[in-house]
Amino acid sequence: MVKTYFENPDNGISVIERTDDNENEVIAKIREFITKLAKLDEKGIIEARRKAHEISRIAMWDSLVKYYFSAYEHALTQSDERRNEPREFAQFVESPGFHIRKPHQVPVWKDIYVQSDVPDRMIALKELASNLWWSWNNEAELIFRRMDPSLWDEVNHNPKLLLEKIDYKRLLVLEEDEDFLIDLDKIYEVFKSYMSRPNDTNNPSVAYFKYGIWNTSMSEDLFRWIRYSRWRLS
Repeated sequence: MVKTYFENPDNGISVIERTDDNENEVIAKIREFITKLAKLDEKGIIEARRKAHEISRIAMWDSLVKYYFSAYEHALTQSDERRNEPREFAQFVESPGFHIRKPHQVPVWKDIYVQSDVPDRMIALKELASNLWWSWNNEAELIFRRMDPSLWDEVNHNPKLLLEKIDYKRLLVLEEDEDFLIDLDKIYEVFKSYMSRPNDTNNPSVAYFKYGIWNTSMSEDLFRWIRYSRWRLS
Protein backbone atom coordinates (compact mmCIF):
# COMPACT_ATOMS: atom_id res chain seq x y z
CA MET A 1 0.00 0.00 0.00
CA VAL A 2 2.84 2.40 0.86
CA LYS A 3 4.60 1.61 -2.40
CA THR A 4 1.40 2.35 -4.33
CA TYR A 5 0.27 5.56 -2.65
CA PHE A 6 3.49 7.09 -1.32
CA GLU A 7 6.33 7.46 -3.79
CA ASN A 8 9.13 8.63 -1.49
CA PRO A 9 8.82 7.25 2.07
CA ASP A 10 12.53 7.95 2.76
CA ASN A 11 13.23 7.21 6.47
CA GLY A 12 9.57 7.39 7.46
CA ILE A 13 9.03 3.68 6.94
CA SER A 14 10.76 0.61 5.56
CA VAL A 15 8.69 -1.86 3.55
CA ILE A 16 10.29 -5.30 3.77
CA GLU A 17 8.90 -8.14 1.70
CA ARG A 18 8.74 -11.40 3.67
CA THR A 19 8.28 -14.91 2.31
CA ASP A 20 8.73 -18.38 3.76
CA ASP A 21 12.34 -18.53 2.59
CA ASN A 22 13.95 -15.11 3.15
CA GLU A 23 14.34 -14.93 6.94
CA ASN A 24 18.02 -13.92 6.81
CA GLU A 25 17.28 -11.22 4.27
CA VAL A 26 14.47 -9.80 6.44
CA ILE A 27 16.69 -9.78 9.54
CA ALA A 28 19.44 -7.99 7.64
CA LYS A 29 17.07 -5.32 6.28
CA ILE A 30 15.51 -4.67 9.70
CA ARG A 31 18.99 -4.37 11.20
CA GLU A 32 20.06 -2.03 8.41
CA PHE A 33 17.03 0.25 8.79
CA ILE A 34 17.24 0.47 12.61
CA THR A 35 20.97 1.22 12.39
CA LYS A 36 20.33 3.93 9.82
CA LEU A 37 17.70 5.58 12.04
CA ALA A 38 20.00 5.42 15.07
CA LYS A 39 22.69 7.36 13.16
CA LEU A 40 20.40 10.22 12.09
CA ASP A 41 21.08 13.69 13.44
CA GLU A 42 18.32 15.79 15.02
CA LYS A 43 17.27 17.24 11.66
CA GLY A 44 17.09 13.78 10.11
CA ILE A 45 15.01 12.44 13.01
CA ILE A 46 12.52 15.31 12.67
CA GLU A 47 12.23 14.67 8.94
CA ALA A 48 11.74 10.92 9.50
CA ARG A 49 8.95 11.64 11.99
CA ARG A 50 7.28 14.00 9.52
CA LYS A 51 7.43 11.38 6.79
CA ALA A 52 6.07 8.69 9.12
CA HIS A 53 3.15 10.96 10.01
CA GLU A 54 2.37 11.63 6.35
CA ILE A 55 2.50 7.93 5.53
CA SER A 56 0.15 7.09 8.40
CA ARG A 57 -2.50 9.30 6.81
CA ILE A 58 -3.01 6.89 3.90
CA ALA A 59 -4.22 4.21 6.33
CA MET A 60 -6.85 6.42 7.97
CA TRP A 61 -10.29 4.82 8.20
CA ASP A 62 -11.85 7.88 6.55
CA SER A 63 -9.85 7.06 3.42
CA LEU A 64 -10.39 3.30 3.44
CA VAL A 65 -14.03 3.03 4.47
CA LYS A 66 -15.21 3.47 0.87
CA TYR A 67 -13.49 0.17 -0.03
CA TYR A 68 -15.30 -1.55 2.82
CA PHE A 69 -18.68 -0.37 1.56
CA SER A 70 -17.76 -1.36 -2.00
CA ALA A 71 -16.80 -4.88 -0.90
CA TYR A 72 -19.97 -5.14 1.19
CA GLU A 73 -22.17 -4.14 -1.74
CA HIS A 74 -20.38 -6.64 -3.97
CA ALA A 75 -20.95 -9.42 -1.43
CA LEU A 76 -24.67 -8.61 -1.22
CA THR A 77 -24.98 -8.62 -5.00
CA GLN A 78 -23.24 -11.97 -5.31
CA SER A 79 -25.37 -13.43 -2.52
CA ASP A 80 -28.58 -12.27 -4.19
CA GLU A 81 -27.52 -13.82 -7.51
CA ARG A 82 -26.83 -17.16 -5.88
CA ARG A 83 -30.07 -17.20 -3.95
CA ASN A 84 -32.08 -18.66 -6.84
CA GLU A 85 -29.38 -21.06 -8.00
CA PRO A 86 -29.78 -24.78 -7.12
CA ARG A 87 -27.67 -25.71 -4.14
CA GLU A 88 -24.94 -28.28 -4.67
CA PHE A 89 -25.96 -30.13 -1.52
CA ALA A 90 -29.55 -30.48 -2.74
CA GLN A 91 -28.29 -31.91 -6.02
CA PHE A 92 -26.05 -34.28 -4.10
CA VAL A 93 -28.92 -35.52 -1.92
CA GLU A 94 -31.07 -36.12 -4.96
CA SER A 95 -28.39 -38.19 -6.67
CA PRO A 96 -29.10 -41.93 -7.02
CA GLY A 97 -27.72 -44.23 -4.36
CA PHE A 98 -27.41 -41.58 -1.67
CA HIS A 99 -28.82 -42.66 1.69
CA ILE A 100 -29.82 -39.93 4.11
CA ARG A 101 -28.87 -40.71 7.69
CA LYS A 102 -30.74 -39.48 10.71
CA PRO A 103 -29.16 -36.61 12.69
CA HIS A 104 -28.08 -38.89 15.56
CA GLN A 105 -26.25 -41.10 13.08
CA VAL A 106 -24.11 -38.27 11.70
CA PRO A 107 -20.84 -37.70 13.62
CA VAL A 108 -20.19 -34.13 14.71
CA TRP A 109 -16.51 -33.13 14.78
CA LYS A 110 -15.36 -30.14 16.77
CA ASP A 111 -11.92 -28.56 17.11
CA ILE A 112 -10.82 -28.14 20.72
CA TYR A 113 -7.92 -25.85 21.54
CA VAL A 114 -6.27 -26.33 24.93
CA GLN A 115 -3.95 -23.67 26.30
CA SER A 116 -1.87 -24.42 29.38
CA ASP A 117 -2.00 -21.95 32.23
CA VAL A 118 0.55 -20.90 34.79
CA PRO A 119 -0.11 -21.22 38.52
CA ASP A 120 -1.02 -17.92 40.18
CA ARG A 121 2.21 -17.88 42.18
CA MET A 122 4.20 -17.74 38.92
CA ILE A 123 1.84 -15.55 36.89
CA ALA A 124 4.68 -13.04 36.42
CA LEU A 125 6.17 -15.46 33.86
CA LYS A 126 3.37 -14.68 31.41
CA GLU A 127 4.03 -10.94 31.60
CA LEU A 128 7.77 -11.42 31.24
CA ALA A 129 7.27 -13.72 28.24
CA SER A 130 5.12 -11.10 26.50
CA ASN A 131 7.74 -8.35 26.64
CA LEU A 132 11.01 -8.37 24.70
CA TRP A 133 12.77 -7.09 27.83
CA TRP A 134 13.68 -10.67 28.73
CA SER A 135 15.80 -10.96 25.57
CA TRP A 136 18.43 -8.51 26.84
CA ASN A 137 18.25 -9.45 30.53
CA ASN A 138 20.41 -12.49 31.27
CA GLU A 139 18.65 -13.34 34.54
CA ALA A 140 15.23 -13.26 32.87
CA GLU A 141 16.42 -15.51 30.05
CA LEU A 142 17.99 -17.87 32.57
CA ILE A 143 14.74 -18.21 34.57
CA PHE A 144 12.99 -19.51 31.46
CA ARG A 145 15.83 -21.90 30.71
CA ARG A 146 15.72 -23.26 34.26
CA MET A 147 12.08 -24.24 33.81
CA ASP A 148 13.00 -26.93 31.27
CA PRO A 149 16.43 -26.63 29.55
CA SER A 150 15.75 -29.20 26.83
CA LEU A 151 12.34 -27.74 25.98
CA TRP A 152 13.82 -24.23 26.00
CA ASP A 153 16.20 -25.28 23.22
CA GLU A 154 13.44 -27.18 21.41
CA VAL A 155 11.25 -24.03 21.15
CA ASN A 156 14.24 -21.96 19.97
CA HIS A 157 14.27 -19.80 23.12
CA ASN A 158 10.68 -18.63 22.67
CA PRO A 159 9.25 -18.07 26.20
CA LYS A 160 5.62 -17.86 25.07
CA LEU A 161 5.87 -21.21 23.33
CA LEU A 162 7.72 -22.60 26.34
CA LEU A 163 4.80 -21.73 28.64
CA GLU A 164 2.37 -23.35 26.20
CA LYS A 165 4.31 -26.59 25.81
CA ILE A 166 5.75 -27.18 29.26
CA ASP A 167 4.28 -30.07 31.25
CA TYR A 168 1.86 -28.75 33.87
CA LYS A 169 3.34 -31.18 36.39
CA ARG A 170 6.65 -29.42 35.92
CA LEU A 171 4.96 -26.09 36.71
CA LEU A 172 3.58 -27.58 39.93
CA VAL A 173 7.09 -28.69 40.90
CA LEU A 174 8.46 -25.20 40.24
CA GLU A 175 5.63 -23.72 42.30
CA GLU A 176 7.10 -25.55 45.32
CA ASP A 177 10.70 -24.57 44.50
CA GLU A 178 11.47 -21.68 46.89
CA ASP A 179 14.78 -20.79 45.20
CA PHE A 180 13.08 -20.54 41.83
CA LEU A 181 10.25 -18.38 43.22
CA ILE A 182 12.66 -16.04 45.02
CA ASP A 183 14.68 -15.54 41.82
CA LEU A 184 11.49 -15.00 39.81
CA ASP A 185 10.27 -12.35 42.25
CA LYS A 186 13.61 -10.52 42.06
CA ILE A 187 13.58 -10.53 38.26
CA TYR A 188 9.97 -9.34 38.17
CA GLU A 189 10.81 -6.44 40.51
CA VAL A 190 13.65 -5.41 38.19
CA PHE A 191 11.27 -5.64 35.24
CA LYS A 192 8.62 -3.48 36.92
CA SER A 193 11.25 -0.92 37.84
CA TYR A 194 12.44 -0.86 34.23
CA MET A 195 8.91 -0.40 32.88
CA SER A 196 8.12 2.45 35.29
CA ARG A 197 11.35 4.37 34.67
CA PRO A 198 11.06 7.96 33.29
CA ASN A 199 11.83 8.58 29.63
CA ASP A 200 15.50 9.30 28.91
CA THR A 201 15.54 12.12 26.38
CA ASN A 202 19.34 12.41 26.35
CA ASN A 203 20.01 9.10 24.60
CA PRO A 204 18.72 7.68 21.29
CA SER A 205 15.96 5.07 21.41
CA VAL A 206 15.00 2.09 19.28
CA ALA A 207 11.42 0.87 18.92
CA TYR A 208 10.58 -2.53 17.46
CA PHE A 209 7.04 -3.42 16.47
CA LYS A 210 5.79 -6.90 15.62
CA TYR A 211 2.25 -8.21 15.36
CA GLY A 212 3.04 -11.35 17.32
CA ILE A 213 5.83 -13.56 18.55
CA TRP A 214 5.91 -16.97 16.90
CA ASN A 215 8.11 -20.01 17.05
CA THR A 216 10.53 -19.21 14.24
CA SER A 217 14.28 -19.25 14.01
CA MET A 218 14.00 -15.65 12.87
CA SER A 219 12.59 -14.65 16.26
CA GLU A 220 15.66 -15.87 18.14
CA ASP A 221 18.12 -14.15 15.79
CA LEU A 222 16.16 -10.92 15.85
CA PHE A 223 15.79 -10.93 19.64
CA ARG A 224 19.54 -11.33 20.06
CA TRP A 225 20.30 -8.56 17.55
CA ILE A 226 17.85 -6.18 19.26
CA ARG A 227 19.52 -6.93 22.59
CA TYR A 228 22.93 -6.10 21.05
CA SER A 229 21.60 -2.93 19.36
CA ARG A 230 20.05 -1.64 22.55
CA TRP A 231 23.32 -2.20 24.43
CA ARG A 232 25.22 -0.17 21.85
CA LEU A 233 22.67 2.66 21.74
CA SER A 234 22.11 3.04 25.49
